[in-house]
Amino acid sequence: GTSSDGTSIWLAYGQSQGNKGAIYYSSTGDNWQGASLPSDYSGDVIKSISYGTSDGTCTFVAVNGATNSTTSNIYYSTNGTSFQNSNLASAAGVWNSVAYGLSDNGTSGLWVAGGASVLMYYSENAIDWQPTTGISGSGANFYINSIAFGSSGTSTRWVASTVNNNSGSSVWYSEDGMSWQNSNFEITDTNITSSNVKFGRFINDEKRWYYYNNNGNIQRSSNGIDWENDTSDVLFDTLDVPV
Repeated sequence: GTSSDGTSIWLAYGQSQGNKGAIYYSSTGDNWQGASLPSDYSGDVIKSISYGTSDGTCTFVAVNGATNSTTSNIYYSTNGTSFQNSNLASAAGVWNSVAYGLSDNGTSGLWVAGGASVLMYYSENAIDWQPTTGISGSGANFYINSIAFGSSGTSTRWVASTVNNNSGSSVWYSEDGMSWQNSNFEITDTNITSSNVKFGRFINDEKRWYYYNNNGNIQRSSNGIDWENDTSDVLFDTLDVPV
């Protein structure tokens, strides 16, 4: 991404040797330094980071998978080196994913974050967050695992994959990132523990959404709603920004 002063910057994230979440940054790709997190940060892993712009301001958003506590938060940074708490009150649950895309008017930037226990919020400025509507599930074992945004033909959509350890996995979609509906896809398999969705450019330049899980099942979709089994060798470039 790009920091507030226009410098290109890379971020890496995960867990430090002290079993605490960590973010590292580099402007060269070979020399790395630790980014600062809020003084009250207590999570044990940073699960996801997404980069985008809001009103011309380049901003990084990070979500905390606080598996060692009952609360977690969302953090933002305009330079990639120092992160602050968002205005979202600590949420009960674990964040798994955050993605950046566009709202329904196709021009305004939007971040969407999701996690355990049907935890899903959106923000237009990376600071103030509101709960989404539509996604339903029950129990702490219902996870929003992954979120992706993309544009294929006339279809510009948000897509999210979920896992319910008691029943299987499903995919949801949204036109605006705020209100969600169930797509025409669900797998009933209690052995699925993780799932992901990606949007990318296929080898013939066709753009698609892809779903995959820990059992090796791969599905593809050209509109984010209708899905089919994919048995081909998937070769595509994942995209972090709308194209």
